[in-house]
Amino acid sequence: MKERIYRLPESFDDNPSSDVYFHFYVTNKPTTKNKVVFSKNLICFLQQGHKQVHTSNDSATIDEQQLLLLPSGSMLMSERMAKKSQFKSILLFFSDQFLSDFCLKHGIEPSSKTSSTGLVALSKDRFLHHFESSLELLKSLSPGNVLQSIKLEELLLYLLYQYPAKIKAFIQAIITQQPMLRLKQTVQHNIDKNLTVEEIAFLCNMSMSTFKWHFSETFLTSPKKYFTDYKMKRAKRMLISGERPSDIYEQLGYENLSAFSTEFKKHFGISPKQFQLDPIAKVFEPVA
Repeated sequence: MKERIYRLPESFDDNPSSDVYFHFYVTNKPTTKNKVVFSKNLICFLQQGHKQVHTSNDSATIDEQQLLLLPSGSMLMSERMAKKSQFKSILLFFSDQFLSDFCLKHGIEPSSKTSSTGLVALSKDRFLHHFESSLELLKSLSPGNVLQSIKLEELLLYLLYQYPAKIKAFIQAIITQQPMLRLKQTVQHNIDKNLTVEEIAFLCNMSMSTFKWHFSETFLTSPKKYFTDYKMKRAKRMLISGERPSDIYEQLGYENLSAFSTEFKKHFGISPKQFQLDPIAKVFEPVA
């Protein structure tokens, strides 16, 4: 008989396709070295029992006074019952994309100085005990509810505050193979600095072909169109605020007013001057 492999969170009946997913797990059956494949990263609040995890390069054992952070991947997992003959835990799953967006939103730079295997066991303090209790109050939420994302963000921010080195190393272990995050961070940091696509590719330590491929995978458009759209949105805001075309073209990276006006008209269908004079034009969508 073929040994079963558990794929989580897909194996749960209510598994959603969202980037964040909470599951309240209860069982009265002990397990020994179950083969588990996590498609998402996980924070486990153990409530009753003991959990042991083995990955390719590390292992950890926790009890109900601890929580465990695990990256996605394959592992062997054992669960032992508590005296109450039950194993309980709250499982907070989150995707690499959620973590990448979280890092970008809060300006978090993963730690390259501290190595990590990805497994992080932490003792529950007063905040974490209260946080765990607050999760119990959210059992009725539908899978993928936006409040789950907010709660997870709150937890990660607190853990970063309390254990900056450990959590940054945990994040580093997850994203170390993700060129997309580095690309996003570089683009976000330099988008208003009027750098060329070639210069941004250099800052990403990528060849132009590799940069364009990763850029298209990340932003679902070409670098040229992405930066042009951004410049035009910025130009629109500046013109609405009353700034003159002759005062803003250099800030937007154009060599002269004519080049800016041509691009603006191509994008919106009217010139910058016409745009400022016509209130209705201010709600126009791009024509290209």
